[in-house]
Amino acid sequence: MSTLFDAMLETSRLTGVLASGVTTGQLDADHFYDNKRWETDGYFNNGTVFILSGTVNLNETRRVIEFRNVDGRFYCDTFDDVIVEGTQYAVVNANRGQLVHAVNSALIYMGNYLDFDESLTFVNESSELELPDGVSNVMRIEIKADEAPTARYFRVTNWKEVGGKIKLPAPLYFESGMPIRYYYLKQHPRVFDDDDQILEPYNFKRLVWTAAYMFLLDRMQYAGNSDEKENYLLQNAMQTMNKLEVQFPVYQGGRDSNLAVY
Repeated sequence: MSTLFDAMLETSRLTGVLASGVTTGQLDADHFYDNKRWETDGYFNNGTVFILSGTVNLNETRRVIEFRNVDGRFYCDTFDDVIVEGTQYAVVNANRGQLVHAVNSALIYMGNYLDFDESLTFVNESSELELPDGVSNVMRIEIKADEAPTARYFRVTNWKEVGGKIKLPAPLYFESGMPIRYYYLKQHPRVFDDDDQILEPYNFKRLVWTAAYMFLLDRMQYAGNSDEKENYLLQNAMQTMNKLEVQFPVYQGGRDSNLAVY
């Protein structure tokens, strides 16, 4: 399963601002060197470094506080230990917060996914069902009709969701204590830590292209102007995002028909 680290790394590559290299020296837990870098002093300041190999902070990011061209020195937020010579890394001159915001904006744009909850149980002769905390926009309701190994679920029909409860036109008769399964649309939780996982319903390729579009759009709005390269990257990201939206929609199932009116 992909993580926020993976999404930020690929988003950085798609937006045309990612560089990579191999460390050529180390100083302490705050510094590492790559004397093959050619960028000017300060180019990566307040950017983000991705550690791609080794045992220290592998698949984690750190903020670049200062970059010096003369010796290729990266001064970063403190690592857990020394980043040794020969460590593969990637670095972007974008602030980590911008990348996190772009990924979360993409997850919101891609929409909700279908999930289910079985935390509540049925009470016999109920004509009103409680909804668990955080459950709304219910798509389907099933009640477990009997025990394993022949467990079956009875699909509830002609219900209406009102004020955090499920209203039924007539009482249902099932054994008390049987689980109620609510299928509902749920928003992807916000991601922030490097190892936060991207859920399976969200296609990774579509996610990163959508995040790239969000990142480029935010950057152009913040800068207040754009050049030919920025416009090309934005248009390309938008076109690819729209194509992948058709190819890889987030699965939401289908809402059960409710024919009763009351």
